[in-house]
Amino acid sequence: MFYNTTHEFADIHWEDPVERNGVITGYTIELTYKEQICRGKGDIVNDTYDVIQPLNRYTLNNLSSYWDYNFTITAKNNVGLGNPTETFTFRTNASRAYISLYLYYSYNLYIFIILLLLLLILLLLLLIIIIILFIIIIIIIIIIIIIEIQVINIIMIIMKNYK
Repeated sequence: MFYNTTHEFADIHWEDPVERNGVITGYTIELTYKEQICRGKGDIVNDTYDVIQPLNRYTLNNLSSYWDYNFTITAKNNVGLGNPTETFTFRTNASRAYISLYLYYSYNLYIFIILLLLLLILLLLLLIIIIILFIIIIIIIIIIIIIEIQVINIIMIIMKNYK
């Protein structure tokens, strides 16, 4: 069993069964998937496709992008249908629009995170500046107090000398 998928179709190839109960006149493909209502929550849909011999391939068209599908293939002859193959599962590719949106939102998320980090860095720098200004103000107050004490001492010395 071979299959190739895009965002809207799947091309399926298969071999004839090893054990045959007569001449194969065609195949039936049964495709099963969940109806696309909301993120895979929907009714189970069964579609049947008939393939006439000698073809051992079929293209399933109009599929939903980035969606899971299950299928079986059953050989048929003039008597009826044989046993189906095991169930095969494939997922269609994401459409370009889906990928673009994914990249767009991923890119925007990264930009948002970078901007948030820059904002945090700016807030941290602002906090550091405020702390430095606070220290400078305290130093200025201490200097003013020291100068006032010196001025008071000088005034006291002058007053002592005039007495």
